Amino acid sequence: MYRLRGWAAIGLLCVCVAALSAGLGAQSFQGGLRGVVKDPQGVIPGATVTLVNEQNGVSRETVTNGVGEYSFPAIEPSTYTVRAAVQGFKTFERKGVRIGTQEFIGLDIQLEVGGLEETITVTGESPMVDVQSVRRQATITGEVLSTIPTARGPRRSCRSPGRRPGPDRCR
Repeated sequence: MYRLRGWAAIGLLCVCVAALSAGLGAQSFQGGLRGVVKDPQGVIPGATVTLVNEQNGVSRETVTNGVGEYSFPAIEPSTYTVRAAVQGFKTFERKGVRIGTQEFIGLDIQLEVGGLEETITVTGESPMVDVQSVRRQATITGEVLSTIPTARGPRRSCRSPGRRPGPDRCR
């Protein structure tokens, strides 16, 4: 009887561990980009939007839907060039669009009526803001990390939170 209870407890523990670890696989480090392509009169359906990774040259392409919306889900964190083109309008190009880990950016594109060979390159814009979430994030460099005190080594008691080194300690 006691053996059966022991095996039942082990089985229940295994089921709990499996259930809790299943959600860990869904963690993602990718970001996304979406927006609307429009002109002064309204939205532009059928525009081709291209996203090019500036580091490795890999590109993705999509076409705006009936209300001018486009979306690039599951994008690797990097810096990108965004292009939008449709016949009868000047081609839009914006370089240096930075997409970070789990960052979902909205970028609305305004096209101007023009010839087929004209391209508008946008530079010097204000940085884009992630309007989809209220998270704060920062990039910490190796130089900053090396200045953070750690609890390793013979002087670890000197660096413990809430402790102040005395005149005869931590020399």
